[in-house]
Amino acid sequence: MSSTRIVGPALALVLAGCVANPAPRGWLQPARAEAAAAFGAWVVVNQGAVTGELIAVAAESLHVMSEQNGLVAVPRDSIRILRVAGYASESGQLATWTMLGTLGTVSNGWWAAISAPVWILVGSLATGGQSHAPIDDYRARQGSRMVDRDWDTLRPLARFPQGWPEGITPGDLRPRSKRR
Repeated sequence: MSSTRIVGPALALVLAGCVANPAPRGWLQPARAEAAAAFGAWVVVNQGAVTGELIAVAAESLHVMSEQNGLVAVPRDSIRILRVAGYASESGQLATWTMLGTLGTVSNGWWAAISAPVWILVGSLATGGQSHAPIDDYRARQGSRMVDRDWDTLRPLARFPQGWPEGITPGDLRPRSKRR
């Protein structure tokens, strides 16, 4: 079995299960670094109507630092779908290892007929799972009633998880800069 016959299907399977992170490239960090960062998760409200950093969760609204409009209060009743990205998944590293492992099966001789599909299957599942890991969707059925998740589960993902702090005005906030 030639390696060129394996690489194409392997790449297609690895990438088929992946989901793109909605945050701008370089905005989020890997999970460990993001856990220590003093910033909120990236949110996309109503399929792009408002995008930006989750600043605070209030009883009736979300406060989002939008790149276009600055600080925006999004009324809870207006949210139909909310996509939250908590960190950079780095699933590309798993895809690379899957490809290298699949190519490495060339040295297995006729056993490559078994080992290559195993690399492709396991690597595809791991890569797809990792790409989905940092992304959650919150959907609303009617008004402010959240169906999939409780509204309070968003709080730990905000820059200010306990709500808007006293003494801080919207002008005091600065948007997070992208890492290089």
